[in-house]
Formats: sequence, structure tokens, C-alpha cells
Amino acid sequence: MDRTLDPAVLATALGEYRPGGVLPSAQELLAAITQLEIAAFGRTQEIPDDVLATAWLLHGLAAVEPETPGFDPMRTRQALAVSAHVMDLALADERHSPTERLRIAFAAQAGYRRCEQEPNATAVYRQVKNLVNFTSSLPAHIDTLALEAGVVFLAFDRPDLNRVLSAWRRQFAELRELLDGDPLAGTMYGPAEAVVEAVHLLRLYLSFGDPDRLQDAQDLLGSVLDGQAGRSDPPARWVAAHLLGLSGEMAASSLYTLLPGELRMRSPGPSRCPIRR
Repeated sequence: MDRTLDPAVLATALGEYRPGGVLPSAQELLAAITQLEIAAFGRTQEIPDDVLATAWLLHGLAAVEPETPGFDPMRTRQALAVSAHVMDLALADERHSPTERLRIAFAAQAGYRRCEQEPNATAVYRQVKNLVNFTSSLPAHIDTLALEAGVVFLAFDRPDLNRVLSAWRRQFAELRELLDGDPLAGTMYGPAEAVVEAVHLLRLYLSFGDPDRLQDAQDLLGSVLDGQAGRSDPPARWVAAHLLGLSGEMAASSLYTLLPGELRMRSPGPSRCPIRR
């Protein structure tokens, strides 16, 4: 946190300050974040709309293509760190709806993961853990299921991840049986199912290092982005885009990628995903 609140870090993340511009100055943002930190101790925290808007803008800017002028890796990393920290604080604001809290939590986690502050991503999950629903029917929370899957995956809480994936995958299998085995791609359930199955495959890849499972996960996430899994689910597309980018970063730093070829382990059993396309 101290590094995030360094004025030099804030200045780099925000870029060149222009009076009257969209973004505040580094000094203004530092003052606002400091007030939020103080308010957090009193549990009476309400994050100003302009501060949260700044965090969302930094989050969006940091997601641009690497070759975009003005966004070198250092600025991207620092923009993500500042954005994630502000959104982390925003979770204490009780004015936000459950759906908005899931969006804020996922954005904070994605930022923390990409700037290598993994413990913070896990801590964020604990603030919204009660919003991850694995006991209700799929229709009861299909609008937020992709967000829930992203949040629990980025927490890297293995027991919880195993528990929710088991429940959700069983529910999707039962739904496919009701449809005589027809795939859910193209239905209202398709995008969320693809995200859930991709998270399952990413979990297996990180556990066992099978590159086929990584590729299957990336293919599923790509199907959400190009609409093949189904349309009219912007949250699922947003989650899929982040997970697709993070999957490449995870693969590049994976122990299995770094090991010599003859030492890499492959997981037992079939590597292909069960979703029929």
C-alpha cells in the first residue's frame, strides 16, 4: 500500500496532468485516498464518485494494447496498482449493490494479480465471499455467475474454488440433460457456462501443467468474446477478456513452463473439455 500511495507512483499512473482534464492531479488523488484510508478505521466510508470513476478509468486505460503510446509496462503496472487499491477501499462503501460489489472486486483482483500483489487479491475475495452463490439454481444468478467465477478463481482459494466449480458444473450438466444433451452455446446460459468451464480448465492447468487444458480454456474464453458462446452478456465478456489475458501471464510464469520439457508433468485423464460446441 505504501508503494501505491507514493506520489511518484500516482503521478506515473495518472500521466501528465492537465488542469480541467478528466483525471485529477497526483496530489489531489493522494489526498482523496488518504481520507478514505482514515475513514476506513471508523467504518463510515463512502467513496466519492469522482474517485471511483478515476479508478475505473485507470483500470480501463491499463487494459489497452501494450503498444499504445504513453502506456509502457511500468505505467500500466502502476495504473493497475492504484486502481486496484481504490477499488479495494470502495468495497467498504455499503451503497453499492451486490452486482456492483462483484464488479469492483473482480476489477481490483485483476489489477492486483497483474501487478503481482496476489495476497491483496485473496483479501478482496474475503470481502465478497458471501456473494458467491453455489446453492441457488442457475437462473437465480445467471446474470452474475461469470463474475462470481472470476472472483473465486482470482482468489486462488482452492477449497472454495473446488466447491463452487463442482456445484456449478453439476448444474450445467443437469441443464444439458434437460435439453436432451444439446449444447448451451447460443443460449442465455452459454457465456457463463463457458467462463465456468474455462476456470475449471485453468485450475487443472495450474495444478498439473497440461498445455491442452490451457488451450481449451483459452478457446472457451475466446468463444465468449466472439459471441459463439452466446450474446447479450457483457459481464461475462469482460471477465473472459481479463481471464484470457491473465491466462497468458500465468502460463508464462508457470513452473511447468519453466521446467525442461522432459521434466514437465502431464495430468492424468482426458484433457478435453466436456462442453459440446
